[in-house]
Amino acid sequence: YLEDAEGRPLPFRLRALPSSHAPHFDGVTLWKHTTEPGSTPWNERRYGDLGAGQPFALVIDLLDPAADGAEDEAAVRYRIHYQDSASAAPDGIPPRELLDRPYDLAVVCMASAHLVRPYPAGLVEAIRPRHVLVTHYDDFFRPWEQRRGFVSLLTRRRAEAFLRRVEGALPALGTAPPATAAATCGPTAPGWTMPLVGEWIVFGPSLAEEKPSDTARR
Repeated sequence: YLEDAEGRPLPFRLRALPSSHAPHFDGVTLWKHTTEPGSTPWNERRYGDLGAGQPFALVIDLLDPAADGAEDEAAVRYRIHYQDSASAAPDGIPPRELLDRPYDLAVVCMASAHLVRPYPAGLVEAIRPRHVLVTHYDDFFRPWEQRRGFVSLLTRRRAEAFLRRVEGALPALGTAPPATAAATCGPTAPGWTMPLVGEWIVFGPSLAEEKPSDTARR
């Protein structure tokens, strides 16, 4: 659970799920080591010096602040599954007790996904999200304003195949595309969105019950 600076509980709950990282190429996964804290500030370290360590996926619950008990599943107003690295099942898939209801949003990783099939289909089929947010496709080794191209080894054909796997695994829940506040936006469909870097998008309430809106930024 998250708390404010004075130790008061906030209406957010995070649960970490052991995950893994897909190979970067030819079955090889780079940066498996864990980076230890040191005298050099984190923002002054090079990418190549940082190890992946143990990857985790997250189940993020937005809770009803008026609920008496945060442990009660009825207090969950919006549930998000966040995974920033493609992984082979069952890595990153929530345990049975966290699969009792469809997820509102799944944040999935496109880079290297072709090396760990059936990702993301296995995850999407397990959590049954209302919408999928596709991320981690951009060339993050470039400066922020130049990141709209694909990361190395990700091609348009692979990206299109990834989106077809997402569509094929999505449940037919009649989801609608989120609203965007950007002048230009990335590709989107009823069940998924692939936002441009820096694009703001707003996700509306559940179709099944009234829920507060949630905002996500890529």
